[in-house]
Amino acid sequence: MVGSKPVALGIESSCDETGTGLVRDGVLLGVASSMDEHARFGGMVPEIAARAHVHAVAPVVREALDRAGPTLGDVGAVAVTTGPGLFGALQVGVAAAKGYAFSLGVPLYGVHHLAAAGGPGRSAPGRNRPAPASVVRSRHLLPPPPRPGLATCDDCLSAAPPRTRR
Repeated sequence: MVGSKPVALGIESSCDETGTGLVRDGVLLGVASSMDEHARFGGMVPEIAARAHVHAVAPVVREALDRAGPTLGDVGAVAVTTGPGLFGALQVGVAAAKGYAFSLGVPLYGVHHLAAAGGPGRSAPGRNRPAPASVVRSRHLLPPPPRPGLATCDDCLSAAPPRTRR
């Protein structure tokens, strides 16, 4: 890392997907994801999602590093989604992020992923005014779950596209 700016490692595990990203000086260097894990179930299953994060987080971090080029030694900060989301899934991401931050001796930052959704537009170089952003959550748009087994309206929305394709 000598002569180079540090890399920020971001970990996202609020729902079904374990995602990681690496950023240096505002530039996204690489990303990786575990999204394929849920295809065989026809959509997201909350308990399976939480368990899948345990197995996915380290390989997904490694994949992002391999794609982008930096090493863990280049990481100068770790950011992690702290909510809102599935409790079990968030716990896994936060625990992993704490482990990385502690072992690397770097700061750990919690991120509210809905508030951060509009962040990139507001933090662009030269941007000094708010950027409009809209966050749509299915819980606010859909009626109660249509059948047993779907815990929330969010589950309805996330399960609809894969099940429709079948």
